[in-house]
Amino acid sequence: MKRILLILTLLLPPLLWGQNKKKITVLDYLEINTLAYYEEEKEYETLKTDTILFKYNKQGTLYFIDINKEIALPLTFNEHHQLIAIDSTITLSYKDDLLHQTKVSSSDFDNRKTERIAYTYNNERLLSLIEFTYYTSRIQEPFISVYKYEYDEKKRIIATTHLSDTERNKKNIINKKTVFTYDNARNGFESIPFFSTNIIVGSDELNLLMFTNYKLSNNITSITNNQEVTKIDYTYDKNNLPKTAFMYPATKEFDESTFYTKYIYHYKEIEIIE
Repeated sequence: MKRILLILTLLLPPLLWGQNKKKITVLDYLEINTLAYYEEEKEYETLKTDTILFKYNKQGTLYFIDINKEIALPLTFNEHHQLIAIDSTITLSYKDDLLHQTKVSSSDFDNRKTERIAYTYNNERLLSLIEFTYYTSRIQEPFISVYKYEYDEKKRIIATTHLSDTERNKKNIINKKTVFTYDNARNGFESIPFFSTNIIVGSDELNLLMFTNYKLSNNITSITNNQEVTKIDYTYDKNNLPKTAFMYPATKEFDESTFYTKYIYHYKEIEIIE
């Protein structure tokens, strides 16, 4: 018995060499509440609650997303830790270690639909231009949208410009600008290995950033578009991470009530092996 224990003692240390353990804080799940505010009663009513759950492996890498326990999104990474597939419908390709193209495929009966997102970067390897193309097997002429991105000294997106739309080979110049402001707190999605802020602020410009390796260091507090301002108020925990985000709509959807969205961040501490 002593001999066996001695052998195990000699063998185990090499197996554990290079395996440092540490604890990190990750976003466990996000609770999304759609609220109606009734002016007469001066009260809120919760109309709907959605939950997005994030699962991590022993290295602390996100590998699975679950939405309302109804939609499962397994994530596939390559040997360079780059996301290359989500489920079986989204594929991503890289060039010079930067996301080059995202392709989304779906079908509706006999109509195959394809979305392609192509990315252009500036000298600082930040996204400068995104081209979104959509076409179907029934409509051969694609719909194309082009967006431009601008940054501040902290490499945060401060403005986007919807440059143009092309439909049925007719180009429409738009030049519609959207401006963003930020807090100075940590971003609640910092444990997610790709851009995810569009879950909170779901504009077309930000949705196109989903799954890129661009990550915001702070949280968006306002979006100004065509003189309409959407505001987001946050509360924070002791680690300067957002606990809640309350989004005020730019316009009322109905005269008798106004709809809001309240996000609740739930974090957890996990032990990872480096």
